[in-house]
Amino acid sequence: MSKTVVFIQAPPYCAGSDEALNKLREAGLEIIDRRAQSVDAPGYMEDLQRADVLLNGNDLQINAELLDQLKNLKMIGKYGVGLDMIDIPSATEHNVAVCNSPGCNCQAVADQTLGMILGLLRKIPQGDTHMREGKYDHTSFKGTELWEKTMGLVGVGAIGRAVAMRANGFKMRILGYDPYWPAELADELNIERVKKWEDLLPEVDVLSLHCNLTNDNAQMLSTEQFKKMKKSAIVINAARGELIDEDALYEALKDGEIAGAGIDAWTNEPPTGSPLLTLNNVLAMPHSAAFTTESFSNMDMQVTNQIIDFSRGIQPQPTVNKVSIN
Repeated sequence: MSKTVVFIQAPPYCAGSDEALNKLREAGLEIIDRRAQSVDAPGYMEDLQRADVLLNGNDLQINAELLDQLKNLKMIGKYGVGLDMIDIPSATEHNVAVCNSPGCNCQAVADQTLGMILGLLRKIPQGDTHMREGKYDHTSFKGTELWEKTMGLVGVGAIGRAVAMRANGFKMRILGYDPYWPAELADELNIERVKKWEDLLPEVDVLSLHCNLTNDNAQMLSTEQFKKMKKSAIVINAARGELIDEDALYEALKDGEIAGAGIDAWTNEPPTGSPLLTLNNVLAMPHSAAFTTESFSNMDMQVTNQIIDFSRGIQPQPTVNKVSIN
């Protein structure tokens, strides 16, 4: 029997430890390691065309044109939860199973979300800069308390719920929107359901986005939505940059329509030349919310186990499209 050929594209895979990679090797799989290489690298496409399994990150776009060239491909293991770089309908048409790793980085993203909220409300980055410049005017850093404020969550999946756990520690009122409402879990976390996500806007002190990017929600936050929010409200985006109209966000922040924004995910990455980076009421991060030792280890092992299951004829879980490997 020929070996299952695994093409590894995702640069973060096993960046901290080879434990999961060694597990793939011990399972008798043929590994083609192309981490951190571009499609222009010599032999890249030839190797990819040999693959039964693609371990993909965020950089390689999987569309119908590429899938037409990958005659051997039967499975895509996505490193992480986001799937906007994979054309799921086309993968299904090509009979390619797509798996991702939900829940592996939820605590990491929730931690950073809370960090950005507190950083904005308590002006922590500005205070640090102030101190390093040899200044000590503590009266310049009067902030806002998070205690008993209202949070709005757009997306009540694993990450949204992990954020809610933390918000409960601050005795916050939590409003949530999700088309796939997890009723029992939401009840446990005291999340109040709203039927339309825009109903959150006038109520919240903190709006935090934790939803997938779809054709329907691109630039869901724009000029009209910012005008509905409190002038004291802040927005956090640790999901996908395209969810926010960044030009409208800049204007809203500059004109005082809202008080601040914590941005981890950007429409263009890196966001070179973005006017948002000129504003002192923006806390900017380089799409690193999921980057912890623990979350990487979790994702390494989940995608590895999915690939090994596939190689043994076991349907990997979760498979996000309706493709059976048998």
